[in-house]
Amino acid sequence: MMAWTPNLTDFPSHRVTDQHALQQLSSLEDHPEYGILPYQSPCESCAEVIEKRTPDSRYFISTIDPNEIYSQQFAGTSAFHDPNGFLRSLDPRLYPAGDGLYRSTWQYTPSFLDIPNKQTGMESPSGNLLFNRDLELIHRRADGTEEMLGLADWSQYTVGENGIKVTDIWPGIDLIIAFQLETVKSNFEIRINPGLTGGQLIIRDHLDLPAGYSIEPDEGQWTDTQSWRGNLLISAHGTRTVNWTIDPAYTYDASGTRDGQLVCNYELSSDNALSVIIPIHWMNDPSLIYPLTIDPLVTSSATYSSGSMEFRFNGEWCGMTTNNCIYSLTVTKPANCTITGATFAAEYRSVVGAGGCGACWMSDAGFYMEGPCGRSPISPFFWSCNLASTGTCSASGYAMDETVDCLTPECNGTVTFDIFNSYCYCAANGTDCTGTLPCQRMNNNTWSITLKGHNLETLGDAADGSGSLSVGPDCCITTVLDPTPDYGVPPYTYVWTDGSTSSDTTVFSCGDGVWVYTCDVTDACGITRTATFTMTVDDCGVLPIELVQFSAVPVGQKVLISWKTESEWNNLSYLVEHSADGFTFHSIGEIAGAGNSAESRQYELFDENPVVGTNYYRLTTIDTKGESNVSGLTDVLIADNKNFQFFPNPFYSSFTLVLPESATVCITSSSGQVVWKSVSEKGQYFIDGSAWPDGLYQISYYGQENLVQTIFKSGN
Repeated sequence: MMAWTPNLTDFPSHRVTDQHALQQLSSLEDHPEYGILPYQSPCESCAEVIEKRTPDSRYFISTIDPNEIYSQQFAGTSAFHDPNGFLRSLDPRLYPAGDGLYRSTWQYTPSFLDIPNKQTGMESPSGNLLFNRDLELIHRRADGTEEMLGLADWSQYTVGENGIKVTDIWPGIDLIIAFQLETVKSNFEIRINPGLTGGQLIIRDHLDLPAGYSIEPDEGQWTDTQSWRGNLLISAHGTRTVNWTIDPAYTYDASGTRDGQLVCNYELSSDNALSVIIPIHWMNDPSLIYPLTIDPLVTSSATYSSGSMEFRFNGEWCGMTTNNCIYSLTVTKPANCTITGATFAAEYRSVVGAGGCGACWMSDAGFYMEGPCGRSPISPFFWSCNLASTGTCSASGYAMDETVDCLTPECNGTVTFDIFNSYCYCAANGTDCTGTLPCQRMNNNTWSITLKGHNLETLGDAADGSGSLSVGPDCCITTVLDPTPDYGVPPYTYVWTDGSTSSDTTVFSCGDGVWVYTCDVTDACGITRTATFTMTVDDCGVLPIELVQFSAVPVGQKVLISWKTESEWNNLSYLVEHSADGFTFHSIGEIAGAGNSAESRQYELFDENPVVGTNYYRLTTIDTKGESNVSGLTDVLIADNKNFQFFPNPFYSSFTLVLPESATVCITSSSGQVVWKSVSEKGQYFIDGSAWPDGLYQISYYGQENLVQTIFKSGN
């Protein structure tokens, strides 16, 4: 993880660029966030389906691959209803509001940056809290007299969606103001030692409070100089309204050691002027490494409206598997998907601890998460920021695939995760997981987990899942077409153009042309994708024969290969070849051709030893010059003859009937008409049903046992 780095230079567009894809994914065009990626979005090239948004969950679809879906769940509130009834996502980012004014409107306590008036503010129903206002830099001498070193100069600045950096707000001192959810953090960075002697350096802020509000000490202690070291509370007594907290003014150098830190005192005046007191003798300590940073933080009580996840003190080592605060989060799976990954977002804030123990660093805290398949990160590691300072440690889009990589795809479901929080410095308020917050805290609405899933797709298609493929086999060469389904929820079912239901199919052509084959693949959730294959054959050339028929049919346990020609030119002979796989062929016989003939001729050859399963036959012509050309390719299925069988079902023009014994077979239509009847011996028979009307047929089998089954004819 890393310390959160605010964008102080520009205002990126968060609008979805692919408007066409957006229109296909979401229909709420009147929603003010339509087409805008919300704050804490788990993806970039995606669009939110706002119709599915709830106060603590969101649903996204990739604009590059619409089969890729993201289901995001927050531990706390991530959205609220605006005055017009729209469910708006919480968003602390600043947006230009004209004339040097920048607003963060969409949170419970809206905040703003007012550059012309050199101030920041947070809004409430009772009025605005203004701070960083009329800032003064003062040297208070040892005798108590004060010298004004200058008013704040805001002339040199850069501004971005997370705040502003004012360079040389006083000579050698910069101001960085960062806006986060319900908080505004002001860092004064003293780049060089101002060279003062004796007394104190004071940064004075003239706060303006809403009517009826006051500022007073909260948690901390008075010093012997009657200044306050601790939190300050801005509230309206006796009312249930928004309060604000100002954290202790923690000051630290660049050394990364606890010796280089100091919790500064506050002074309050009756006119709500708040002074941060930095001892000059401490600033002049030669062991300090500049720059020095002073970072008061203003936080709205709305920060904790959705709750806060605590860290339990563990003095031995952060990230131990015992002595943690444990919280759970249940995430809805993307529907009809294979889970392909998980990511998380989280942030914790390290502040000054109670009881005078000083500042807690980001490196003092850590956490890990567990899911159904494992832990993230793997033991013994934990998520943390290795930074020796207070601040916000954040992660966004961090992978935690190891927690879900064992999940079985299902149409719907949920996944529950646990987070384990611990820290190892400043035990105050950290001995249990309830009550007053310790110096490490994680707000509920900053922890989210996103499950990424993938719907069914074929042929690797990332557009809509229905892939297409062009194939260009050689003349009379078999090609296996495989839709290669992936993702979704297996098992898959298949329906090809010819009605077959195998996971792949074998095709070929012995003539030039273009053929289109399709396969509808359906997963267990009923999602269907269509794989389309376009086969182009353009190298068959001119054959020495005009072939009008080439077929192979089972005759008992043999195969009859027959072919018919209308004419032949310089044709010497025919070579019949057999293959068990459609790729490797060997000769099973050769028959003399007719030379030159303009008459129809019929040829046939028996294969005495076909294999059980699919048998492929190829017809090759050899002309009088000795050149050969593949002229035909066909196949036939030989069953094992152990059972009464028929295939394919459904069929288009013919099917094969397998008799395991001598039997009588009668085939009747749905109207009762007998379309085929035979008393046959054991063996395999080719049934020509090309003239039969489409529909359902009943096959009655009378052997040692009597059976009645049905077959369907389609595609006539």
